[in-house]
Amino acid sequence: MTNKARWIRDYSSSMSCELCGFLCEDCIHAMNDCPYALNVRSSLMPNDLSNGFFTADFEDWLHMNLNSSIVFSEADIPWPVMFSIVVWKIWKWRCKRIFDEEFSSPYNPNVLLTKYVKEI
Repeated sequence: MTNKARWIRDYSSSMSCELCGFLCEDCIHAMNDCPYALNVRSSLMPNDLSNGFFTADFEDWLHMNLNSSIVFSEADIPWPVMFSIVVWKIWKWRCKRIFDEEFSSPYNPNVLLTKYVKEI
């Protein structure tokens, strides 16, 4: 659950992002705009998707990625599959960074994700 969702339910005293300090951590921030997510995704994103990728609202952003016919060339899989795995891992790593003090973010997440996808 994002901090904004936790704040709305009185589970948190702040809706800001605990990773980068941005004022409001909603879904689009956690998955797309946060520098931690952006660092992972930006080097994996196909050039054909760059138009509107960073300006779309959350629902449009999801639809654009999940309905794409682009193939992620490094692993030879459809981009929607790669996108789903990347977003899932970004969310898992985000939660671990927040709730597990001993967790250390992967040194090179893009290489790790590409390797992970190739093994599937």
